[in-house]
Amino acid sequence: MLDWYFAASETAPLRELHLTQPKGILELRKDVLGERHPDAILAMANLASTWWQQGQSDKAEQLLGQVIELRKSVLGNKHLDTVNAIEYLAYIRQRRFSRN
Repeated sequence: MLDWYFAASETAPLRELHLTQPKGILELRKDVLGERHPDAILAMANLASTWWQQGQSDKAEQLLGQVIELRKSVLGNKHLDTVNAIEYLAYIRQRRFSRN
């Protein structure tokens, strides 16, 4: 998913960290950019997506809730990224509850 980013940037050495320890990338971005930076928030959203795909829906939902609150605060309620995060959380909840 992020192969193009790592190939086209000076952060190629981080590719291995992203592939083996996705949470490591999140923490690195938070440390370097700050938690409220859009790229750090994107890393949080990506980690939530990874957790969802791994079947860790509770963790994914919790992290997406944080993503939504940060995006509302930083980007505003009507920003496309904020709306997409809200829609993704609704999708996850709908899929989870339709299985039960």
